[in-house]
Formats: sequence, structure tokens, C-alpha cells
Amino acid sequence: MLLAIEGIINAVDRGALIQMGAPWTRSAPGPLLKYFLLSHDQSRNRISRPGCKSYRFFFYDGFASGSGMTAKIQVNDSELLAIAAVMRSARRKLFPPDSWRERVWHRAIMPLIRRVALRSQGAASIVAAARPVLVQDRFSISPRSSILVLSLAHIGDFVLSLRAMERLRLTFPEAKITLVCGSWNENWARELGWFDEVIPFDFFSAMNKDWKGATWKSYAGISKLPLGRYNLAIDLRHDRDTRPLLYRVDAEFRAGYAAPHEDGLPCLDLSLPSMEDIGGTRTSLHAEKRLEALVDAVIARVGNAERPHPIRALLTEKSPSARPYAVICVGAGDPIRQWPVEKFVELSLLVIERYALDILVVGGGAESELIEKLAQALPPDRVQTAVGVPLKEIVSVVNGAALYVGHGSGITHLAAALEVPAVGILAGVAKVDVWRPSGRNAITVVAEIPCAPCGLRFAKDCSASVACMKILTVDLVMKAVDQVMQTDRRPSSSAAND
Repeated sequence: MLLAIEGIINAVDRGALIQMGAPWTRSAPGPLLKYFLLSHDQSRNRISRPGCKSYRFFFYDGFASGSGMTAKIQVNDSELLAIAAVMRSARRKLFPPDSWRERVWHRAIMPLIRRVALRSQGAASIVAAARPVLVQDRFSISPRSSILVLSLAHIGDFVLSLRAMERLRLTFPEAKITLVCGSWNENWARELGWFDEVIPFDFFSAMNKDWKGATWKSYAGISKLPLGRYNLAIDLRHDRDTRPLLYRVDAEFRAGYAAPHEDGLPCLDLSLPSMEDIGGTRTSLHAEKRLEALVDAVIARVGNAERPHPIRALLTEKSPSARPYAVICVGAGDPIRQWPVEKFVELSLLVIERYALDILVVGGGAESELIEKLAQALPPDRVQTAVGVPLKEIVSVVNGAALYVGHGSGITHLAAALEVPAVGILAGVAKVDVWRPSGRNAITVVAEIPCAPCGLRFAKDCSASVACMKILTVDLVMKAVDQVMQTDRRPSSSAAND
């Protein structure tokens, strides 16, 4: 119940109770039978359409508990608003927005409520809901991708968007970029020479004074344009009134500033928060810088696949073995994140047998006992250990490997950055979308479980007996190994030139 009430509070705080037919304004008093409820699913915004009497609240990143839990509360419409109003008022008095007390609320009190709720739910039901999965970077822009840019506002806004557009063109010089803009900016856009195609579309009126607001008819107008399918679509506008247009174009990846989403249409794949009144300081980012920040975020998310990671500047020619080898980083730092050594033994034997690789077990001095235990269980002629390797040498040691397997550690991120075929085995302690190894040759093995991310450090505090690690089988990790061993090991820059 506490989690459900917290969901209501957050929904009303964000103006997320939205009357059907008027999707961009807080609903007015009156009959409250058909509403949308806005909730967040990691970087995506999603609106669910509940029934008249039963409301289902989804708790994800930044919305309520931060867990993957769902809760139901049976209330009628008047009770829903009454509960939300009272609880929102009380919380704002006790935990004012952007205050240190609000930070305590999100970082300490709500996690505590979640843990109590999970304990009451019972370990058996948590474990039953757990599901192991493989997670991998799924999208990046190739040099010859197609990109759609929406820049629909007036002359001043167009001028302020030029730096962002230029950065996009310089980053993707071979991409086919289509610009949809107001007819008043069409000639300028063509003369710039940055766009392969310029399509005029007067979503707004020519004069601000004549603008009456968006309608469903004006949103549907984009479907009449001669648009194709795009790898990337960006809405270069901070205000959210044009975001429904982005939902209506055919694109693999959509990026823009956060806005409510429509049920049944694709979500934003990348959204930036509002740059108005940043952190409650009454300061805002300049209009030009907002658009540059959005393009920079897009480039960081989808545009780095063809650039070698700067960590490669630390490489030397030194390699610990003349024979091909796999690096196993057996330590995890915190015991709650530790995959059992016995499973590492079984996995290592499979790697030796299937890929004829030697095993190099690495780690720090604090992990020497784990390293020794793993090494002793493997054939002596196929295993080496490297304890406390200096950081200036570990880059080349990892880079020389044909395979890397480890936890969510710094060395795992190093392997992914070097584009070594890497498998990361992650506990449900932290958000996998944030802390998984990121790279075209990296795969994460993780459990989808209701209590994740829990933020715990000690196994004794876990009511589910660290089920998130126990259900990760050797067969599943070996499946991830088989997948990454089929990838192209060459640095992305050389692969792109073929």
C-alpha cells in the first residue's frame, strides 16, 4: 500500500494524471473515470491506461521505489485524488523539493520501505519471479545511417539550433540527414548544405500570435510527409509540444527532451530532463545550449561505435603468454556480488575444452584466496595467476586476451572498452542499465528480479538469499561466452574501414 500511495503522489507531482483527449495538460476537476497514469521505465517514458476502478502502478527508475515491483490498489476516482492530494501535501511539507530532506526520502526512506515490502512479500515469491537474461548494447549509428531531424519552430529557434545541427553533421559526415522544418526556414536550411533532404512542414503558425495550440489533426499531419524509415530521429525542441510528432515517425531510435508519451506508440529511447529551473535554483540552461546538450547526449549514446576508446593509448606490446588465453577476474569486491568460485571452475574447464584457451586468473591482493582456489581446481599446465598486476600493465594483459569473464568491476569495464570479447556477471545490487559493461563485444549476464536494484552490500541483509546470483547458471554464462566469441575482435575503427 505504501508503495502504491507513493506512486500516486509522484504521478500527481508530475502532472501525470491526464484526461483522455487532452494529453498535455493537467486534468481539470470533473468526472475522473478515464485517465492515463504516467510512469517511467528506465530511460523511456510510458503511459499506461488503467481501468476505471483499478489502478496499476509501475515502479521504476526515479519514479517511486526504484525497483521493478508492481503494486495494485483498488480505489474509486474521488478516493484516488483525495489520497494523492493529502499525501503530496504532507510529503512536500516534510520533504520540500530539492532539499536535503527530499534526498534523504529518496535515498534512505523509500529504499527502507521497499525492503520492508519485499520482506513481507516473502523470499519464495521473489525467487519465483526471478529470470536470468543476457543484456547487450543493441543500437549504434553506422557511418551511413539515415537521420531525421525535427526543427519546427521559428527563425530565432532555428538559428539557435544551428550549432547542434552542425555537430550532428560533423559527427556523421556520411549519414543521410533529412530535416523537417517550418517553410519560413526552408531556404536557409538548403543553403547551409548540411542536409540531404529538406522537407517543409508548418506545424506552428507563421506568427506566434496566431498559434492556437496543437490538435490531433496537426500531429497527424506528419504522416502525410514523404518520410521513410530512419535509424535515428531527433526532436530539436525543448518544449514538449512537438514530441508527439517524434512518436509518429518510423525510426529505430528516438531522442528528445522528456515528455509524456501516448499509449500504443513508441517511446523515447533517449530523453533528457527539463533544463528549466535546474535543481530548484531558478536558473535555466540557455536555449542554444539545451539543443547542443541533446545532440551531445545522442552522440554519446549511439555515435561512439566507430571510435577506438582512449584507454588504448595506454597499451604496450607486453603479453603474459605466447598461447591464446582467457582472463578470469574472479573477485567482485563485495561478497554479495560474488558469483561462486565453483561455478567459475566449471566455466573455465568448458572454456579450455571448447576454445583451447589457457586461463589467466587476475585480481588484487585482497582476492588472492579466491584466485588460488580457482587456480588449484584447473589443470596446472593450462592456468596462470596474476595477483596485484600494476594498473599500467593490466591494460595490455587484458587486451591480449581472447576472452574476458568477470563481475561488474573496473577490469570488466576495461575489457569492454578494449573491445575484448567480454562477459560481465552482475548481481542485482545496482541498475544494470547504468553499470553494465558497455561495448560492441560485451554481454552482461544478470537476473531480472523484483527486488533489484537493492543497493545492499552484505548477503545477510538480502531476504531472498542473493537469488539474483544463484540463478545465474554456468550454462547461461557459457551461452554468453559463445556469443561474444563469434564477434569481430578488431578495433572498431579498422573494422569500419573494410
